[in-house]
Amino acid sequence: FYLFLIFLIGLGLGAIQIIPSYELLRVSHRPEIIYKLQFLDPAFLINLITFIIPDIFGNPVHYNYWGPINYVELCGYIGILPLILAILAIAKRHDKWVFVFSSIAIFSLTVYLKTPINKLLCLLPGYNMGISESRIICLFTFSGSVLASLGIDYLNKDKRISIEKIKKVLFIWLFFIILFCLAGNFLMQINKYYIIEKGRHIGYITEPDEFAD
Repeated sequence: FYLFLIFLIGLGLGAIQIIPSYELLRVSHRPEIIYKLQFLDPAFLINLITFIIPDIFGNPVHYNYWGPINYVELCGYIGILPLILAILAIAKRHDKWVFVFSSIAIFSLTVYLKTPINKLLCLLPGYNMGISESRIICLFTFSGSVLASLGIDYLNKDKRISIEKIKKVLFIWLFFIILFCLAGNFLMQINKYYIIEKGRHIGYITEPDEFAD
């Protein structure tokens, strides 16, 4: 009874979002799109390279992105070092957490790549009502991050590397990076009018007064 009551209260609190979302999904265009998608999309398969080189197709910040569809939903980059640590955890550790998060990562990748498993998922009630498969990439990045932490934990427990040494090295690097950024910003502030005049001279700045402000 109490479990049912808890479920009912939770459902009631969430109804303010659940009911409008359901009404919106009933008239959404996504149910038709999902069934028309090509399973094992070659574009998504090629896009796996962004898991190692995230900006190989450009970056929307610089308005030069020419990769498949949507950079945010397709790039599963978690970093080179975390990726190596995640692979290390899968290869060396054999516990339930590695199994759980490896399974989540593999499952999210199969959905991301639009494999035939998507066709089975479309049979689940509600799945074909507005679900965008590419957004499942967040589960891959989350699982990869957890696996990376399990990898560094494996190194620490076996005394192959000291966490304290890592912290010390990172702290030193962070100190010099911050110092370098502050020095660079200070120098740019001193020379900003020279930089603006130089930019106007070579044609990079077309509205110097606005940039000067």
